[in-house]
Amino acid sequence: MKKPCIRPIPISAKEADKVNKKGITINKTRGKTRKEFIMNRKCLSVICTCLFLFCAQLALAKAEKTSELTAHWTFDADLQDQIGGNDTYYNGGNEPLFYQAEGKFGGYVEMNATQIHIDGQSFDWTLDESFTISLWMRDTQASHAVILGRDDGTDVPGSDVHWWLGTWGDGTPAFWLLDNNRFGPAGLQGPSSICDNEWHHLAAVHNAADGMLYIYVDGLVQDSTIAIYDNDFYADSPVTLGYLQLGGGYSYAGDIDDLRLYKGALNPDEVKELFNLNTLVSLSRKECKFTLILLPNYPNPFNPSTTIGFTLEKTELAKLYVYNMLGQQVATLLDQEMEAGSHKVIFHANDLPSGVYFYKLITSSAVLMRKAVFMR
Repeated sequence: MKKPCIRPIPISAKEADKVNKKGITINKTRGKTRKEFIMNRKCLSVICTCLFLFCAQLALAKAEKTSELTAHWTFDADLQDQIGGNDTYYNGGNEPLFYQAEGKFGGYVEMNATQIHIDGQSFDWTLDESFTISLWMRDTQASHAVILGRDDGTDVPGSDVHWWLGTWGDGTPAFWLLDNNRFGPAGLQGPSSICDNEWHHLAAVHNAADGMLYIYVDGLVQDSTIAIYDNDFYADSPVTLGYLQLGGGYSYAGDIDDLRLYKGALNPDEVKELFNLNTLVSLSRKECKFTLILLPNYPNPFNPSTTIGFTLEKTELAKLYVYNMLGQQVATLLDQEMEAGSHKVIFHANDLPSGVYFYKLITSSAVLMRKAVFMR
């Protein structure tokens, strides 16, 4: 059997003279030993690997930051959702009182056994959907109270969601989240009372990707737990502000400001940013981007008057007309230039017969219309 032929590397006489004692030849073109050349290649490989991992980490961090503000209630003078258009209305109990100053951000709303309903799909979370609820609260009396929550109360598996954010009887912050099968972990609880007549920032986070629940107070995690669910969080019942549709109601008697809903789980740094937020940063209300929305009138059916709310995305001429079933215009509620933001107009139907009416909002960018029912 022939031995394999090993071809010697041709070198010149001068190069042969440069062979060191270990028999390592000098690379003629770069002035380095082959050993150094191999070591340099290894170093280059390590550097490329590090760069790749660094870029991957940046891409991962960017991909993980998927939170999006989907609803925002400022409570400066009304109950309008400034972002998502979720219909929000007074449902019973003492009427909410709005104050134009001394809130955490401008105005705020005072609740006292007040029942506010939010009708919208923003809170219909799927099993694998992360979310963050953020709000400011101020209360003086420790009680088992619900600031924001939802209870379907059907006792039927598959449509029996239950969740709430508020305080326990000793004034400590609390967050419960049970799915449509009324399944989930024990609720979260902070270590100390927040009912001290001071503004406190609350944040409840469900990170579906990590299977975790968190509750924050003033930018810091107070409690967390593993959260495994087997169903979604849909419900036919409304989201309630200031109480819960369950048993005694667990009414909240305190102040609320700057309620926000995010699609996605905010990380600790982002929650702390919300806590440190002030009117000068980019998320302040003065820089809030509005969307053109025509809200359902409330009450509906009505007698003899009802309130119509709408939001303009920019300052422009706005017209609001009312028509009967024959398409005849029966009222002009608005015909003037209006600033961007939320507005409301009262429609009085004292001189009109009972029936179905349509109110139409006309702007330079769109025409929106809804139905109202007048019943004497």
